[in-house]
Amino acid sequence: MPTRMSDFAVARSAAREEIRRGLRGNPPAISPKFFYDRVGSDLFEQITRTPEYYLTAAEIGILETNLQEIAAGIGPHAVLAEIAAGSARKARILLGGLEAPAAYAPVDIAEEMLAGQAAAVRRDFPDLRVIPVAADFSADFAFPPFDFDHGRIAVFYAGSSLGNFEPEVASALLARLARAAGPGSRLLLGVDRKKDKATLDRAYNDPGGLNAAFNRNILNNVNRLADGDFDPARWIPHQFYDEEKGRIELWLESAVDQTVRVAGETLRFRAGDRIHTENSYKYDVDEVLALAAPGWLPLHHWSDPTEGFSVFLFAGRDTPPGGGAAATVE
Repeated sequence: MPTRMSDFAVARSAAREEIRRGLRGNPPAISPKFFYDRVGSDLFEQITRTPEYYLTAAEIGILETNLQEIAAGIGPHAVLAEIAAGSARKARILLGGLEAPAAYAPVDIAEEMLAGQAAAVRRDFPDLRVIPVAADFSADFAFPPFDFDHGRIAVFYAGSSLGNFEPEVASALLARLARAAGPGSRLLLGVDRKKDKATLDRAYNDPGGLNAAFNRNILNNVNRLADGDFDPARWIPHQFYDEEKGRIELWLESAVDQTVRVAGETLRFRAGDRIHTENSYKYDVDEVLALAAPGWLPLHHWSDPTEGFSVFLFAGRDTPPGGGAAATVE
């Protein structure tokens, strides 16, 4: 079956305007969704394979160990809709354990990588419908019409990417996903838990400098999307955990006084000025349940042996009677 790209791709003009507004803010900021051009997506995939970045290995371990129970909670003939799909490594685990999945619908803003990974999944699962959706899922969007027999939509949001949003925005996003997925839906959500600062700082500051390169590369994508002339070599990446706020913060610091042209404007930075590029909030179990509560009912959650990472299974609040009642979260 040929790849079907949806009409939800982020328009270049909208990206340009968003970048312009962000850099005019106080502090100047670039949305983390602009990390994921082809180079940024590849760098992030390399980061997930470093020993310091424990999140990916912990989440994969949870999925593999509890696959049968997770699959039973999702049910047969589901459409697995993966948000921020990336390389689809974790989705492959689920697709291998689900009962007769009807389709895989990866959703991502990085269109080039999305198309390539959709093709790779299709090769691995030749009998499976693969329907990639290029979309800015942080805004309102709808899944394409699935004009074939299928069960519920199971939204899969892995990697603790929810932490990139401010808590109130994250909660609203989860509620929008519930509305988009419709009656009887499920949400499988991976979330990094709060832990000691040393462990978190190591995870985002690998010795090989991949995290730093990933942070700095956002400027290359800004140049491409908004006709900028940032010189990434003139910016110093910083990644650190703020214990009081419960989040990792990513910044780029100007190494020198400099002038930058971007999105038709001239911006001046002094040495030491910073651009904010990402937050990554860490959450305890009760905080996750509160974030999801407007749209979802908790069914279960599983954690790695260190209780450092958890995967949650939710049912949509509009799940009809008999479609899966909420269970006690253990």
